[in-house]
Amino acid sequence: MTIGIFTIHTGYNEGATLQALALSLLIEEVAGEKAEIVDHRHTTQTEAHYGPPSNPRRRAIAQFRDSVLPLSPVRFVEDPRAAWAYARERYSAVVVGSDEIWKIAYRPRFRGLVQVQNDPLAPAFPNAYWPDASAGARRIAYAATAGTKTNWKRIPFFRKWQIANRLRGFTAVGLRDERTRAFLAAVAPETAARSTRVPDPTLGYDLLPFARDGIRASLAAMGVDFDRPRVVISAGRNPKVTALVAELNAQGFQTVAMSYPTEGVELDLSEAGLSPVEWAAAFGCFDLSISDRMHGCIFSLRNLTPLIVLDARAATMGYPTKNGEIATRFGLDDFYFPLAESRTSAGSLLDAALRATRGDWPRETVAARLASEREIALGFLGAAFGAKAAVV
Repeated sequence: MTIGIFTIHTGYNEGATLQALALSLLIEEVAGEKAEIVDHRHTTQTEAHYGPPSNPRRRAIAQFRDSVLPLSPVRFVEDPRAAWAYARERYSAVVVGSDEIWKIAYRPRFRGLVQVQNDPLAPAFPNAYWPDASAGARRIAYAATAGTKTNWKRIPFFRKWQIANRLRGFTAVGLRDERTRAFLAAVAPETAARSTRVPDPTLGYDLLPFARDGIRASLAAMGVDFDRPRVVISAGRNPKVTALVAELNAQGFQTVAMSYPTEGVELDLSEAGLSPVEWAAAFGCFDLSISDRMHGCIFSLRNLTPLIVLDARAATMGYPTKNGEIATRFGLDDFYFPLAESRTSAGSLLDAALRATRGDWPRETVAARLASEREIALGFLGAAFGAKAAVV
């Protein structure tokens, strides 16, 4: 038999593509069955938000998604019910996750009298990631997260009842973060009580061997200078990052941007046509990584490249951001810098960068945590595929 996966695999985001691939390979390793990603695309509104593959980076991600990911032979758009019916006939089990699949973004209208779901990046509930029994009896969530947009205090009562009812039918529930557990505690306390914290799939399955051998030569051809100390930066536009880049340039580092254009860098590879696995392996070719992207952080850690974790997000409803949780879990609190805080400056960032490149970075702690995260992933999925299904 085959196991189906409902996940976020579209858009132009290396991390989304890689988590989908890693989850499929993790499931195959643990369950001993083929895993397949249900090729359910977001709403037309969401696809329009992404736009066409207009540069080499976007084209490389789209090509990888369509040619490498184990997608179902049938594609579904909009209404998820056809995809659920397909899943029931084709798969022995359905896994939803990972990523922000359980994001529910209600927005107040008419001075708060009405709450509506109209965020193009948060398809309205119920969507494909909330399957009911029509998708089959065996439903599992892996590394599901509600993201920072979900404010459960705004969710109408009848929606909370629907959410709780859907989740009651899941045989196992793995959550990526404590904020999502708090969300479930508010809307589905029975499910929250039996949920488990699990890592992102890319921490459970090592994708680096897919591209590690050739990436150094590829980067050299693009202009990366392996005769100099090198810093890779994957962070959005921010004056503190710009100031740090100037300081690093003055120190003699070659500064290289990936994923986002960064003002002042010596080499801009933000639109380079690297495949997602090449992008992941590229973080291992630098002496230091500075990232505000979760998967930029994860693949820096995977490569044991000294990492400074930036955070462009703010904690909401009393719970840390995903980057904040990563920093704490991997013992990197001294290398974690929320960009909105006054303690984060070009000077404090430069000090952390120099300490990290001079050996004052917890490499052994990170390596041990990587091994632990894989064991958690394997343990959860092993137990999940041994669990009996409930029909709700």
